[in-house]
Amino acid sequence: MAMPLCAGNGADIAYQWLETACTLLAAQGHTMAVLHCRRALVMSTLLTPYHPIQHATIPDRLDGLIEVYNAAEHPLEAARTSIQRIWFLNMQGDPRDALATAEAIEHIIMQQGTPYDQGWLLRLRAHACTRLGQTELARRLLAQSIERFTQVRSPLELAKCWTVAADIDQRSQHYEQALETWIAHALCFSGSRCRVV
Repeated sequence: MAMPLCAGNGADIAYQWLETACTLLAAQGHTMAVLHCRRALVMSTLLTPYHPIQHATIPDRLDGLIEVYNAAEHPLEAARTSIQRIWFLNMQGDPRDALATAEAIEHIIMQQGTPYDQGWLLRLRAHACTRLGQTELARRLLAQSIERFTQVRSPLELAKCWTVAADIDQRSQHYEQALETWIAHALCFSGSRCRVV
């Protein structure tokens, strides 16, 4: 229940619930569930308004989780956590490191991940490529992302894809197409405060 709240106005409430869940699960010895809660706590931090002190801890928190997941022989969960790190790197304006991180986990996500995992990674790669001026590669990656999110029938994730598509058009100086894309999919975000990731 916590993460849907994070996507709207209840990030603070979600954070409190997740902290409580971590404590209860730890008391019962559910190690993996605690790790998942800790990862969700990082996500809730990412979804809240920027706070320099809180956001400064995110890379170390994610790296720590990745290390623990790998030590516990859960490479897919480590890769999923790396996807969050890629998102953070994109947010911080570091597309080169984002792509390097994506390359390191691509084989795991594409072989073992769900279509949702794959769609998210592909969209983040497209976002980073767009920032580096690699717009044709970004278009190809985004098309693959759209295929995955169409497969899982996720209108919100598709709307985020179209937002990236509009960004690609804008950076390619296809301004009319960018505007059409924005207008055509604006209703997908009606009443939502979700961040584009």
